[in-house]
Amino acid sequence: MLKNYIKVAFRNIKKNKVFSLINLMGLALGMCCGFLIFLYVQHELSYDRFHEKAERIYRVVTEWNVEGKTQIHQTTAAPIAPALLKDYSEVQSAVRIRRASSVVSCGEKSFIEGGIYLVDPSFLELFNFPLIKGNPETALKDRNSTVITEEIAKKYFGDQDPIGKRLTIWRKHDFKITAVARNVPGNTHLRFNFLVRFDLVNSLSNYNYLGSWNAWNFFTYILLNKNCSAAEFEEKSPDFIKKYRGINPTNPRKLHLLSLVKINLETYGKLKYIHLFTAIAIVILLLACVNFLNLSVARSSIRVKEIGMRKVIGAGRTQIVKQFMGECLLLAIFALPVALFLAHLLLPSLNNLLMTSIRSNYLQNLSFISGILGIAVLAALLSGSYPSLYLSGLQPVQALRGEFRSNRRTIGLRHFLVTFQFIITVVLIVSTLTIHNQMGFIQKKNLGFNKDFVVNVPSLTEDLKEKDEYIKSELYKNSGINKVTVSTFSPGSFPNQSVTWEGKKDNEELMMAWYAVDHDFIKTFEIEILEGRDFSRDFPSDNRAAYILNEAALKALGWKNPLGKTFRIDKAGLTQGRIVGIMKDFHFASLYADIKPLALILDPRMGSTYSIKISKKNVRETLSFIEKTFKEFAPHMPFRYSFMDDEITEMYIADDRLGKMLDSFSMIALFLACMGLLGLASFSTIRRTREIGIRKILGASVPGIILQLSKEFTKGVVAANIIAWPLAYFMMNKWLQNFAYRASLGIWVFIFSALIVLLTALITVSYQAVRAAIADPVESLRYE
Repeated sequence: MLKNYIKVAFRNIKKNKVFSLINLMGLALGMCCGFLIFLYVQHELSYDRFHEKAERIYRVVTEWNVEGKTQIHQTTAAPIAPALLKDYSEVQSAVRIRRASSVVSCGEKSFIEGGIYLVDPSFLELFNFPLIKGNPETALKDRNSTVITEEIAKKYFGDQDPIGKRLTIWRKHDFKITAVARNVPGNTHLRFNFLVRFDLVNSLSNYNYLGSWNAWNFFTYILLNKNCSAAEFEEKSPDFIKKYRGINPTNPRKLHLLSLVKINLETYGKLKYIHLFTAIAIVILLLACVNFLNLSVARSSIRVKEIGMRKVIGAGRTQIVKQFMGECLLLAIFALPVALFLAHLLLPSLNNLLMTSIRSNYLQNLSFISGILGIAVLAALLSGSYPSLYLSGLQPVQALRGEFRSNRRTIGLRHFLVTFQFIITVVLIVSTLTIHNQMGFIQKKNLGFNKDFVVNVPSLTEDLKEKDEYIKSELYKNSGINKVTVSTFSPGSFPNQSVTWEGKKDNEELMMAWYAVDHDFIKTFEIEILEGRDFSRDFPSDNRAAYILNEAALKALGWKNPLGKTFRIDKAGLTQGRIVGIMKDFHFASLYADIKPLALILDPRMGSTYSIKISKKNVRETLSFIEKTFKEFAPHMPFRYSFMDDEITEMYIADDRLGKMLDSFSMIALFLACMGLLGLASFSTIRRTREIGIRKILGASVPGIILQLSKEFTKGVVAANIIAWPLAYFMMNKWLQNFAYRASLGIWVFIFSALIVLLTALITVSYQAVRAAIADPVESLRYE
């Protein structure tokens, strides 16, 4: 019987090539989506699990009370790590990390490098980053030693052995290479290129970070002893903070432990995308199965006699169910290599879109093999369950007579399934349009400063910082350059610092964002001054002693007459000064949050970025002039630049990727829904063949018949929109709540989505309707 089942299955697939191909491609497409999302989820869940002690490693995070709200900050003070080792017997090891970037030089080669990690020497013992050369126990023993990755070794030394060679970092520190690490895998959040010792942090910044409990700028990781509870550690932390930070024990209030394997999911917001993409993949696979189901039922009328004959010669219902389920499984097996091939083709695009490094080593991935087999079997069971159970229930006499009648329940189920497909499709299209609308709103939103045609050039060397006025005067010689300013301003990135102000009470505390700027900052970005004045060269006393606050800061301080009042950012090197001006609020952070209090201090020497306002004309020539000018003042520094509007767009990259992913999912869902509709239309025309013939003989026109057949399906599409609109509104309104400044969720989004779906559905249905309407009525009446 098994041989017979297989033979009949192949015969039916061959006989109905078009429908078999549609079934095959629909299943393959749904399974492909499932495979890709499975790989993505598996990749994200694997982050940092390759470390041997991953389950016992935690990042120490801090709980703060900021303006009456609880906030969790990922950074700690530098002295916390040694203090924890001293006071907590359950802490076995502790490592501090600070990320940095700098110009790195070796002979005549110089590059601007990121991924420079200042770490404690025990870093390579706590984390399992294998070395291909060197000893992890002694690699960072010397203060001027460094560990580099294979990629960096190849970049600077080619095929030469890098051990013992030297690199210059920060233009003043020579480091001896003592070890080479294997390239850091893609599934870790600790993506370093260079490792240097953490105790250099004081000399690099001219501040005693190692002894300060007021600078919370570093990541701290600890290893707990076995059977030690993270909750018990956290309960002890308030007393620990009071012991070492007696000046202000109220902030931070508590230490928390974040598991190493959860950092990628919780800190970088990946968990919500895993849930979302998994749900969408399941829905797409379900749509593919519904599509298969409808097409199977639509073509099953030609097999009723076969079923009747099998029942007459003794086949039971179970055997017929097995036969049809076997055919579905066989088709799913055929779809499997097609789905894998599609997944292999689309994986690079997925990696590029989501900025991941997922590999397609299927044969080595046992979890993936188990997953795809499970998806294939699940698809077969979902797709074949209804057709097999329904057809196996036909009575032999009815089947042999060719009587294929559907009761209201089965017809209603098929209509419901197609409507369900379009509900999902409409929700996806509305979501896609809403996200693109919000991204467009962000691009057009007036941020309160002029960001257009502003070129940012990093100033990472003292050569550039000490010659800022000379560089600016040289740049102004080009008519394409309108304004130049030097500052620490970078959209979306800002330091938060405690502040002291005139009239401050002992129990009051306020954290404020701040930037160090020069005299031309306000003019370059065209920020409006509401009270007082801008920084001025006519007032030499402004230097490092004058502040400009925004409206949010003025409100937070509760001042009515701020000009002349004393104010200070509590950071080493910054003195107490006076308020000289109040500026209008501008969006220095993303639109996800309300505008925060901000202070500007006049201190050009601290500036890390040249912001150059250029003309719209001759952009390439202007950029070439800027590069030439910077090369003259810092010949050994690689030239790098970016446009500020691109940096602002980068802040919303995660939502932009979400929109692009939903674009793809929406098109797939629409395609599958139309295939399902094609199946239902096919079934309907088969069921109504003789009716159509009679209508034509009685004088019905072809357009009238097409309208009659199409009306049945447009009702389902309209019903799908009515159901989908409230669901889509709820979901997208909730998503928009992430933004403090957002576009309105207008009715046009829903109308446009409905038109897309309705027109596509009508085109799909018209194909079958036209075929039925133009058929010879004589042949239609002969139809059995």
